Amino acid sequence: MVCLLLRLTSPKCYRTLSDMKVLPLPSINRLTQLLRGLPCEYGMNKFALESIKLHMNGKPEHHTYGSIIIDEIKLRETTEFNRTSYSFDGFVNYGDVSSTNSDELADHALVVMFNPMFAPWIQPVAAYATKGAAPGWILAKIVISTVLQLHQYGAKVLAVISDGAGSNKSMWTHLGVNGKPEDPKCKIEHPCLPDASLHFICDVPHIMKCIRNHLMKHKYAQIGNNQVSYEHYVRLYEAEKKANIRVVPKLTEYHVKPQALQKMNVRLATQLFSRSVAIGLKVYRQLKVPGFSDSAGTEAFTKLLNDVFDILNAKVPAAGIRRDSPKIKVLADFLKMMNDTESIRNLKQFASTQTMESFRVTLMSVLSLIEFLHSRGVSYVLTASLNQDPLEKVPRERLRSQSTKRGERRQKLV
Repeated sequence: MVCLLLRLTSPKCYRTLSDMKVLPLPSINRLTQLLRGLPCEYGMNKFALESIKLHMNGKPEHHTYGSIIIDEIKLRETTEFNRTSYSFDGFVNYGDVSSTNSDELADHALVVMFNPMFAPWIQPVAAYATKGAAPGWILAKIVISTVLQLHQYGAKVLAVISDGAGSNKSMWTHLGVNGKPEDPKCKIEHPCLPDASLHFICDVPHIMKCIRNHLMKHKYAQIGNNQVSYEHYVRLYEAEKKANIRVVPKLTEYHVKPQALQKMNVRLATQLFSRSVAIGLKVYRQLKVPGFSDSAGTEAFTKLLNDVFDILNAKVPAAGIRRDSPKIKVLADFLKMMNDTESIRNLKQFASTQTMESFRVTLMSVLSLIEFLHSRGVSYVLTASLNQDPLEKVPRERLRSQSTKRGERRQKLV
């Protein structure tokens, strides 16, 4: 097993050690035979579950806490003979979650990954072949089934993380979760832990991208007392482009006028709502440059979004959310500001209704999770574990190979 993990982690290292005869490593052909001998089907990966159980054995309770991340990737429609099961792979297959499999060729793979909150590894635990996006009711069954099975193997799931796709929102609805301002609900009763809840979170970088795209389309918005104009970002770039000494040197045309696939780039959206851009708006307003006299609201909104994103993307202990941290109040105040603004009729919002509901559920879930984890004696919470970044770091090629050649590849326990 150690040889398999080494080969999957670093093929170059494995070849070097083998060629130099530093260790008596099995050949590549032998490893391939071992991989093919491992049982591998659509649905839950029992081998991965056993690996998680082994890793969780003897760990403190809070080290068993984690989340599951759900995402879909595009696949090429094709079939391939599985020499282990003597059947053809490539058709719609929901494993043992649903019997609604069909003879249609699958064009997407739904991947489910377990991400522990207090350990530096991730583990894909299930894959399903789908035609387009999986229906919400099937996603709901997959979520509950995954939570139950992971619990049996020692992993306690506290959150379900997904992007803002319509199918995921349908899954929320089937499970009773909604972000409507009148009666929001961000969590449900946990099926295994009587003193905990199962929270639902929309990927925060995805939300930032949706906010940028909405503002770019509708030009103006209001949040609290701040009037926001997207034109200020465009004017800032135009002014910077002509300046000899730039205040925001990293600001490019791609940030303010993204085209086609650039609109899907999360990095460009988060950099637009950064502290450096807020400072740039302030500097040009203080210099009385034409077009920036009314940019105070846009500056305040940019700074506020930057602070909220940083809090929701804490990656190191120094930035972690500790008990009684002022960062908790920043999130709570931003949530209240959203609710107050949305309660005013005929007021242009800074995001679409769907994005506002996703953001509301996410903020409520993060605040609830922070409170729960602090009550369990956790010193600080790294909120970066509550978005889809861990899954995005796994190369898409590996996930595609995992889904299209289930009998030939085995994902590693990182």
